[in-house]
Amino acid sequence: MGRSTTRGTSRDGAFDARFWIERDEDALASTSVVAGADGAAIEIERRTVTARGVDASATPYALARGARGGGARALLVYTHGTGSSKEEVLDRARAYAREGWDCAVFDAVGHGERARGEDDAYGRVLAEAYDRIERSGETRERYGNSPYVVDGAIDCLRVARAALGNAPGTTRACFAGESLGGMYAACAAAGWSLDWGFKLVACAPMIGFSSFSYGVEHERWFARAISLPKRLWSRVSDGARETPTLADVKDFYSRVCPDICGGSRDGARVLARIRAKRVHFCAVNGSDDARNPMEGVMEAFAEQPSRAKQYGARAQCTIVAQKGVGHEITDAMRDVVRTFLTNVAANFVEPEAMTFDDKIWDVVSNEVAENVREPLRAKLESWANGGIDLASYLDDADREFLSDPASSVALASEGVDAVVALIEKARERAEVKYVSPFEIAKREKAERLVREREEAEEAERRRRVAEREAEREAERRRVEEAEARRLAAEAERVERARLQAEEAERRRVEAENAERARLEREELARERELEAEKKRAEEAAERARKEAEETRRVEGLARVRALLTKKNSVKEEMKASAKERVSDKLKVRQASISERLMRLKSSHSRRLQEEEDSERNGLI
Repeated sequence: MGRSTTRGTSRDGAFDARFWIERDEDALASTSVVAGADGAAIEIERRTVTARGVDASATPYALARGARGGGARALLVYTHGTGSSKEEVLDRARAYAREGWDCAVFDAVGHGERARGEDDAYGRVLAEAYDRIERSGETRERYGNSPYVVDGAIDCLRVARAALGNAPGTTRACFAGESLGGMYAACAAAGWSLDWGFKLVACAPMIGFSSFSYGVEHERWFARAISLPKRLWSRVSDGARETPTLADVKDFYSRVCPDICGGSRDGARVLARIRAKRVHFCAVNGSDDARNPMEGVMEAFAEQPSRAKQYGARAQCTIVAQKGVGHEITDAMRDVVRTFLTNVAANFVEPEAMTFDDKIWDVVSNEVAENVREPLRAKLESWANGGIDLASYLDDADREFLSDPASSVALASEGVDAVVALIEKARERAEVKYVSPFEIAKREKAERLVREREEAEEAERRRRVAEREAEREAERRRVEEAEARRLAAEAERVERARLQAEEAERRRVEAENAERARLEREELARERELEAEKKRAEEAAERARKEAEETRRVEGLARVRALLTKKNSVKEEMKASAKERVSDKLKVRQASISERLMRLKSSHSRRLQEEEDSERNGLI
């Protein structure tokens, strides 16, 4: 492992397991059991792993375990993509649990429960990390400063270790993830070591493995960059823009995820470390993926060292792209990953090779897992150059080859001479007597075999005792089951009799109810007929009453009309009489007025005459 920091990361891409082991605490929040499609129970544990003294390290995860015998296949840590959460991939965890896996899913930083209800929590976390590093000038990696890829990879390892502690029966783990989750899985696999306390056997990133340096150097960076929150690029550009430039992207990568472009966390270096750890690898991609360009995937694989001179166990390395697919995960991709993981679970050392239809898939790599034996002479030369006692390192096949007489094996003489010469060189170079670690290991192995034999005998004795006990228990269970079947049959007979009696009673009640309903209908019909007759009589009486009233009304109207006619006649007579009286009065009044006028005229004429006479008399 490389130089570690106080926050559990290192510059060579590995992660400091001891830092997290000393601080992590795993707490159970709740447990629930759900029934699978096949009726098998699936247990879901909701837990949180938290590191003491490390801010924002609380990582909620769900562990799905199905009912099974003989322990789990292995633990699978399945990681969600950008903008998703553990709840959105929990169905996939349940599906793997139904197949016998222990499957853990967790909320990445800024997602799910860790978003705390905030819409753009991931953008805020990325922007704050960039701001914190820019202000402090800190270049050292530490948890919280690298929420893009690195922190998620550490969380993947932490969750795997915590989940394995709660999932007895296996110490092996596999990582898989979608998009950003695939990047977490690959980075975690590259940073894994046995110090974490478990064996990582497989890694399967889906649309999450590529060469970042290829994208930056070949103008294929924009699609990935624009998928990150606008809030981040606004902060990187000091509020100038929400759409990133190449300079913004390089600045962000260098600060928040060091070495991702051409460094220890880029695709080629990540894959090289995964293969060196003998971890089986399967990456699926879309041939038209702009965010994760296929050319970058191919370049990352092209930089891998040749396996021609690699001896010992070689891990499987499968990299394929589905034709005509962009940045999306199809059912076919998931089927490839599921088949890969199933094969690994069936044989952790040399899983079965996969085949692909070239009409659907572009195959970049499909290297099978194998154990390549180093040639004897090359092995002897390497041992001699190291000053090692060669004889103790030879296996039975090598010894048999070297011990064959020269007459029966043409190469034996040359081989023996070569061994003698090489041993001679080794002895000349050795200043002190060399005790081979393999010799010590052989003695320890012999002692271990004795112990194992004794333990096996004890285990066999216990097994026989257990078998006898199991037979007695099986007999007791058979008796109990027979009694249970008898009781069940008796209960079934009683239940059938009860049901028959209930059915007869039900039919009797139904017949009584039907008869009662018939009588009620007849009674109701009679009542309705009587009611109708009564109504008809009332209607006839009402019609007669109305006719009588109409007759009386007509007669009354006739009398009223006669009275009105008589009244009008009297009125006319009175009017005529009144007119005559008024006319007479007017005539009398007119004659009286004429007479008065004549008297007034006469009086006036006399007065005028008298005045004239007075005037004449005065003149005289």
